Amino acid sequence: ENARTRGILERYLSPELIEQVVQRKVDLKPGGQLTELSVLFSDIRGFTKLAAGMDPESVVELINEYFGIMVEVLFRHGATLDKFIGDSIMAFWGAPVKREDDALRAVRCALEMQEKLAEFNTLMAGSGQQQLAVGIGINTGEAVAGNIGSVRRFEYTALGDAVNVASRLQGLAQGGQVLISEATFKKLGGAVKAQALPAVEIRGRSGLLAVYSVSGTLGTPQTPGTLGTPQT
Repeated sequence: ENARTRGILERYLSPELIEQVVQRKVDLKPGGQLTELSVLFSDIRGFTKLAAGMDPESVVELINEYFGIMVEVLFRHGATLDKFIGDSIMAFWGAPVKREDDALRAVRCALEMQEKLAEFNTLMAGSGQQQLAVGIGINTGEAVAGNIGSVRRFEYTALGDAVNVASRLQGLAQGGQVLISEATFKKLGGAVKAQALPAVEIRGRSGLLAVYSVSGTLGTPQTPGTLGTPQT
C-alpha cells in the first residue's frame, strides 16, 4: 500500500512531502478545501514555432529534458506540481502543506527556474541547438485545492480566481521575466527586488491589477521576508 501511495504521489509531490504523507504526518483529505495558495505558471515563449522546425523525437527529447530540470527546482522549493499543459507548468504552494513563507518560496523557485534555464541554454548553444525563453507569473489568493475529477480519473489540483490571475500574469511575462501580483508582493515582506509596472487589465476581472517584475531576492533563504525593502 505504501509503494502504491508513493507511486501516485511522485507525480506531484517532492520526496520530502511524500515521506510525510506515507508516515501520516500530512493528511491528503478527499475532495477539496478553500485555502490560500501561491500559484505559479511558466510557459516557453515561441515553442510552437520552434517545434515546427524539429522532428517529433527531438521535440519530445527537448521538452522532457526541460521539464526534468524544472521539476527538480520546483520540488527543491517545496512546490506541489499540478500539471504540464503543453509546454507550460502549473505548480502551487499552500496545499497539502502550508508554510508561512509559501509566497517567498514560489518567487525564489521562479528565479531559480530562470537561472537553471540559462545554464540549460548555454549547453544547448554549445551543441548548436535553439535556446528557450520562459515567462513566469505568480499570484497569491484563495483557491480550492484537492482531489478533483471523476471516479475514473482525478488529480490533485487547484481551482479559482487566484489560479486564473497567475495564468494571466504568465501570459503577460516576457521571456526571462518573473511577474507577480500585488497580493504576492505584499506577502513577501520586502524580501525581493521588485519593480512596479503599469497596472494591467485582466480578462474576467473588473479594475486594474498591480503588477511587479522581480529581479532577485534580498537576504538569505534561512531568513525569508526579514531583510531589505522592495525596489519599486
